[in-house]
Amino acid sequence: MDALGINLGQLVSQVVNLLILLVALRSFLYRPVLNMLDQRSERIRQSLEDAETAAQKAAQAEADYQQRIGEAQRTAQAMLDQANQEARSLRERTLHEARDEAQRYLDRARREIGLERQQALRAQKAQLADLVIAAASKLVAHQLDETAHRQLVEQFLADPGD
Repeated sequence: MDALGINLGQLVSQVVNLLILLVALRSFLYRPVLNMLDQRSERIRQSLEDAETAAQKAAQAEADYQQRIGEAQRTAQAMLDQANQEARSLRERTLHEARDEAQRYLDRARREIGLERQQALRAQKAQLADLVIAAASKLVAHQLDETAHRQLVEQFLADPGD
């Protein structure tokens, strides 16, 4: 091998040194690097799982949020409908009460008008009776013939204060 320029002792020592270096590198460098890479790979996998879990939780929270918003809108609409119904009911009740009160005032006014009318009629009848009595007393006081009688009635009607 000398003819090729290879020194066998040196070759063997270099191969042994290479094997020792490979064993040393494998023991001290390759395994720790692999362990570090495995740990990093595990952290990345765990981070991805955490990110996926967070995304699922966020999606669930969004769904819950949308559901709550829908429920709140339905509740608000129901409350609005109920308030509108109560307002209509109150308006109708108030209108009915106002009509009833107006009818009571109208009935009372009609009764009062009727009473006042009856009182006025009684007063007119009393005045008429007084006038008839006054006219009769004047007629009785004067025994007149028919012409004088007519003149007296016309005079009395023209000036009833006599």
